[in-house]
Amino acid sequence: MKAAVMRNGKIVADDIESPRPGEGEVLVKTLACGICGSDLHALNHGHDFAEKSKLAGGQFNMDLSADVVMGHEFCAAISAIIKV
Repeated sequence: MKAAVMRNGKIVADDIESPRPGEGEVLVKTLACGICGSDLHALNHGHDFAEKSKLAGGQFNMDLSADVVMGHEFCAAISAIIKV
């Protein structure tokens, strides 16, 4: 599937493996998604976020050495439900 990925300090469009829902989860088909200010803030200051969170004992746990899929504001339709 196509995704906007934060990689090496840039946002790039790339193909990534489609997610598979686990037990008790749903799979959704994204209909629209935007990149918002907090995504751009993470792009520009993510290393500072992670460092400060670690120092403060926080739970911010973004691995910036790996690709990070951007866009948390989206509209989607449920395409599969895995029942428990």
